[in-house]
Amino acid sequence: MGKKYQFTFTILFIILTILTIQITLKTNSTLVEKASSSNISQETTENTITEAVWIDNITFDAGIKINEIMPYKSDYIAIGQEDNTPFMQLIHVENDEVINKGFPYLFTEGTGEVVDITIHDYFITTTIDNNDSIITQDFIEYNDHFIPFYKKQIQYNYDKDLTINPKYLVIHETANTGIGADADAHYRYWNSNPTANASTHFVVDSTQIYQMLELNQAAWHVGDNHNHSDITNLNSIGIEVAVNEDGDFSEARQNAIELTIHLMKTLNMDISQLKRHYDASGKNCPTNMLQQPELWNDFVQQVEQALN
Repeated sequence: MGKKYQFTFTILFIILTILTIQITLKTNSTLVEKASSSNISQETTENTITEAVWIDNITFDAGIKINEIMPYKSDYIAIGQEDNTPFMQLIHVENDEVINKGFPYLFTEGTGEVVDITIHDYFITTTIDNNDSIITQDFIEYNDHFIPFYKKQIQYNYDKDLTINPKYLVIHETANTGIGADADAHYRYWNSNPTANASTHFVVDSTQIYQMLELNQAAWHVGDNHNHSDITNLNSIGIEVAVNEDGDFSEARQNAIELTIHLMKTLNMDISQLKRHYDASGKNCPTNMLQQPELWNDFVQQVEQALN
């Protein structure tokens, strides 16, 4: 073969090689794009609740309008309205199938609809469009129910300059059986009486929960221990259970159990860190659970089971 033909063949070979490389690169690029698109699509499908197959199989009562079904722990919460009343409901799902729906929650005050929820460590915040403005309401969820939760900082009766690292969670009872002596009443008392010389982090009644101090603030709830134990205001969180006669103590105690579970999970506590005021100082508190030990035993058992 002449040099002229050899040169021409070499040029053609180089051109064909370049074209082959370009085609290969383009093909691989297309495959990568398709693979990436497929992954994104799959990820989006898994994380966008409205695309889940089981959504189409959920039925709600007449008058209920669902705005969105949102993830909550291993389950979901449906939010919306029922006849212009804010509405939400827990939905249990397993293997993309609805197992059952929890108890519907209808907001007892106001109109409008729930348009969003935000998940916090131990409570959730609902965002409500009440037709005139956007408002929020907090809740603690337990056993398919939602307990109204109010986080309101008190201005008196605690150590303002101290930060604590909670080691114990201490259960109390308010010992106030008066009509109306619920969680809200105790919040208002401690927030308005600078000489009360007592406080706690949470007060729980049969219908609501109040948080009055942050978890790292020192309440005045076991200061009477007189070296009875190593449990002090500087290493413990206090929960008061209301005993007002117009409330339901059984429900209040159960609400306190559920709050305790949420808090101990948040703080990575074990059951040995759950105490009574009696354990801290020898005081006759929580009175009902001391007089009826089975109530305290049940309290501890439910918490321990949930922690495990």
